[in-house]
Order: sequence, then C-alpha cells, then structure tokens
Amino acid sequence: MIRNGVLPSFGILRLPLRLIEVIIIAGMRIKRIEIDGFKSYAQRQVIDGFDAQFNAITGLNGSGKSNILDAICFVLGISNLSQVRAAQLSDLVYKQGQAGISKATVTITFDNTDISNRPVGFDKYDEIVVRRQVRFRKYSKNIILKFCL
Repeated sequence: MIRNGVLPSFGILRLPLRLIEVIIIAGMRIKRIEIDGFKSYAQRQVIDGFDAQFNAITGLNGSGKSNILDAICFVLGISNLSQVRAAQLSDLVYKQGQAGISKATVTITFDNTDISNRPVGFDKYDEIVVRRQVRFRKYSKNIILKFCL
C-alpha cells in the first residue's frame, strides 16, 4: 500500500558497518538526506534533488554547510568524533539537548537503480535507506538499515 507517495519498508535489519563499506565501494549516489536535531539543524530538514554528476553546498558563514557533510559522515559510521568537530556524542544533538531536543537523527537514501552497481543481496531494491540516531546522554544506536522498493 502506498501512503503519501512512499511504499512502506519491507523490513528493518541490523547489519554491521560492512554493508556501509559496500555502499561506498559500489558508488551509489545520494538521493536524499534528512537531518533532524543534528548539530545546527533543530528541525527536520530534507535535502534532495542531487545531480548524478556534480553537487555543491553553498551558503553564508555559519549556515550549516559543514554540518551537512558531518551528517553524511555520521550516517556512514565515523567513529572519530573529532573528525566531525565533536568531543562527545551529545555534541551532535542540537544545543546538546538544552533546547528540548533530545536526539539527533540523520537518514540518507541511496539510489540503487543502477543494476551494475547494486550490492550483492540488494538487487531487489531501488533505494537503500540508512539511518543513524544518537540520543542525548546515551550511546549511539546501531545503524538501522531500512530497505524500500
């Protein structure tokens, strides 16, 4: 059943970061990024319309350009927080939870329509959705992979 133009997920699997490495090696392109409560993004922001060949992030100083790249690194499983300019996981939550926001969630939708680049075992799916969430004063959750048709 399609709701709001989106098919429901056909299962949520908890898989090791190895699949993330496969996604990167396969060269799948980012289709959409959703950022909610992550660093300077208090409210849910959706970034889509990515070009297959070239993309640029532009904006004024302090507008959150670097935080978009940090969000991508976070989803892909970066373990050294200093590489995303954070000392601890709570630094990734908007204003460290002091603004009433207790979690940061980043979701990346990868385009998996290129049959020649599909990871083994994912040939039935046109999209691979990867979400990572951290709650204030708690450890990062496992990466949750949700596969959609």
